[in-house]
Amino acid sequence: MKIDCHIHTFCSVCSSLSLDDLEKKCLERGINAIIIVDHNEIKCAQSAQEKFKQVKVIVGEEITTTEGEVVGLFLTKRIPPKISLGEAMDLIHAQDGLVCVPHPFDRSTGRRKALSYDDCLKFKDKIDLVEVFNSRTLLGYYNRKALEFAKKFNKPMLVGSDAHTKWEIGNAYMEIDEFRSHQDFLNNLKGAKFTKRRTYLFNFLITFFVRLRKNIED
Repeated sequence: MKIDCHIHTFCSVCSSLSLDDLEKKCLERGINAIIIVDHNEIKCAQSAQEKFKQVKVIVGEEITTTEGEVVGLFLTKRIPPKISLGEAMDLIHAQDGLVCVPHPFDRSTGRRKALSYDDCLKFKDKIDLVEVFNSRTLLGYYNRKALEFAKKFNKPMLVGSDAHTKWEIGNAYMEIDEFRSHQDFLNNLKGAKFTKRRTYLFNFLITFFVRLRKNIED
């Protein structure tokens, strides 16, 4: 199966991606599994999981902690923001979920909430997965550093498009064997094949204007 492991819907303030557009574009691009990781919210992921018939949906959440952003995968309950990184990781594991570090170390423009190397090092024993390629990471240096960290500490790796628009879906995806549980997912990552493409700048501009419009409407 082909899985895009990092997608945002309209439940994220920075995205306007509807569930209908998401499912349609996934089918067009041959993506048959996705992980939705909206910022501090899981309701759209849960809705998609119930609604989608041909695309497998894993419920995730990109949680804003006091140290930075961390992702929980295979969640059943929303985890509140503005708690400590360690507490967020514990709450993810309490749900039998997986802790993933998204776009590690990337403190470039628009990514000031990415976890630092020191934070990842401090909590390395609680990290289950590392995103070693993120399509929206502008500087390849940060993707390479993420890969180096994952290899150094023997952490399973994944890639994701970080799609905020329908045009970005599938920019980065993995081909892995079918899985039924988070443990199957971890095991199957060992033989995963990665496809990686960078996101064009105009999509960042689209995201900026989406965020601006939502702020005005709110």
